[in-house]
Amino acid sequence: MNTIGLKPVLAGLLVRLTLLTTVSLFVLSCTAQNAWEASEVKGKFSVFKCFTVGDKFQITNSNYIDPKKYRSEYDINRLDFSFVSMVSYDPFLAAFKESFTTRRITQLARVNDFVSLIINVDEQGQILGIYFSLDKRTTILPEELEILERELFSKVKFIVIGKKVEDLIFYRVPLSIFFTEVQSGEIRSVRNSVNLKTKYKN
Repeated sequence: MNTIGLKPVLAGLLVRLTLLTTVSLFVLSCTAQNAWEASEVKGKFSVFKCFTVGDKFQITNSNYIDPKKYRSEYDINRLDFSFVSMVSYDPFLAAFKESFTTRRITQLARVNDFVSLIINVDEQGQILGIYFSLDKRTTILPEELEILERELFSKVKFIVIGKKVEDLIFYRVPLSIFFTEVQSGEIRSVRNSVNLKTKYKN
């Protein structure tokens, strides 16, 4: 009677287990890598609309309404100076610290990841909506961006500086936030926005 040796059986099992593990890791890696590649991406409570422009993902909440549909963008070239200044620095930093754990901030800083955003603000200083941009290689998750959006809406405030406008207008506030800056606690673009209210005193 022929008997099968134990070594060949174990070797076969090991090969199959290795193959299964490799495939599983590859699927998980692709899932994480491609999180933003669909036209619609679900967070825990929100649905984001996404599209690719060059090497960036452009992302908005599905509830986002482009303010150009019902307002005019303030044109500094043909009107007197008017803009918005962030009221305080700390709430903006806190929004990031609430949205990402310390460990996660360290991970994202290590690979020099970032979030670019355009905050649309009305003539009263109220946030109308936020337009996000992420690098195509980002590992930022939809759930993390969802929390960040919520925290920015609830914490960040603006005031109008310069000419006060009564018409329905909006200002675009562009910011690029690198996680190395979040980690150090000093975000230059945000600090510059806060300093505007001192620079342009009414």
